[in-house]
Amino acid sequence: MNVLTILTPYVLSILSVIVGWFIGKRKRNNDFISELQASIDLLSEKYTETLKELISVKKQNAELMINQNSMALDMKELRTENAGLKREIEDLTTKLQDVKIITRQAK
Repeated sequence: MNVLTILTPYVLSILSVIVGWFIGKRKRNNDFISELQASIDLLSEKYTETLKELISVKKQNAELMINQNSMALDMKELRTENAGLKREIEDLTTKLQDVKIITRQAK
């Protein structure tokens, strides 16, 4: 028996393991890169969706602020008008205190 005959199966199996490991490593790296790309795509989609929601909320907030300012101006005008009406009522009440009540008697 030749030494080469004895070692050939062992050398071939070691070489096939090494080649298989390199091929598997490349596939694992490619799979890892594919998974990373998928994660990046998913994050990008979520970011875009969140950004759209943020823009919508900011728009609604701006509209609410405009409405709130409009309501504050309306309230200020109503308070001023109310104060004027109160003064007018007080003046009329003061004038009516001096007036005698005239009533008709039923026949």
